[in-house]
Amino acid sequence: MRQTWKGWHTWLAASLLLHVLLLLFLAWTALWPRGSPATESLTLHWRQTEASPPAGQPLVETWHPPAQAPPAPAPPAPTPSDRAGTGDRPAAAPDAPPPMPRAWAEALAFQGRPPSFFGKGFGGSRIVFVIDISGSMLQKSGTGTRLAEAHQGLMRAVAGLQPSQEFNILFFADRTDAFLPAPVRADPEALRRAFTYIGSGVDCGGSTNLQDALRAALAMAPDTILLLSDGEANTEDEAILAEVRHLRARHSPRLTLHAIGFYLESGGRADRFLRRLASEHRGTYASWNPRLDPEPR
Repeated sequence: MRQTWKGWHTWLAASLLLHVLLLLFLAWTALWPRGSPATESLTLHWRQTEASPPAGQPLVETWHPPAQAPPAPAPPAPTPSDRAGTGDRPAAAPDAPPPMPRAWAEALAFQGRPPSFFGKGFGGSRIVFVIDISGSMLQKSGTGTRLAEAHQGLMRAVAGLQPSQEFNILFFADRTDAFLPAPVRADPEALRRAFTYIGSGVDCGGSTNLQDALRAALAMAPDTILLLSDGEANTEDEAILAEVRHLRARHSPRLTLHAIGFYLESGGRADRFLRRLASEHRGTYASWNPRLDPEPR
């Protein structure tokens, strides 16, 4: 009985040794390289599961990256003939900027001169132009209309401003329209935008609501107002004068207000009112009517 048990142990040890040697052989044959691969590969190993292959087969799967297309060649550098055009045809020149409107060119000729507005010189660091564009401004004036003449004089005045000065433009009739919400420095870009605005054909209606226009101008706290009008205001003169005094004390205590009577009847209501308005606010009045008097007075 003892010999039988001893023989069983010997057979079991030999069987285990044989299985170990068999497993080592299988592992060696699976992992031994089979030549140099053409491309780099990645080896992935899985754990033994119910779906794994039968014993004796390697649990190994090899993944090869997909072949990538070669990069597209860079376009050839342009040759001198390419730059010049096709064949004998020269390359098209870049689009030239559109010509400057004549009115702009005439106004810009006043750059560098002391600023003036229909013969009235002015200074100030924060300037608001208040321009009447009511229906009467469409009356004929020389070769054009009063409004066209006012536009040209306004552009000349704006062109004469220094970059350190700030300005804004208000057009008024029934209502008031502003170039910008607040005065801006008179740099080249602001001048270009102002010229565009002046020529844009703003329509504010028909009557002369000067009171609202002056109220809007004074709210911008200017130190100088240049007012041009060709007609009587649609509110009482005394009401306008009283409100301007009040708003000047509140917003612009150092205000200077210049007024231009544009084609007004000398001694008429509008003429007298504008003279008084300018005199009350340290300004001067000028009457502009070249048909009767070529020089402003």
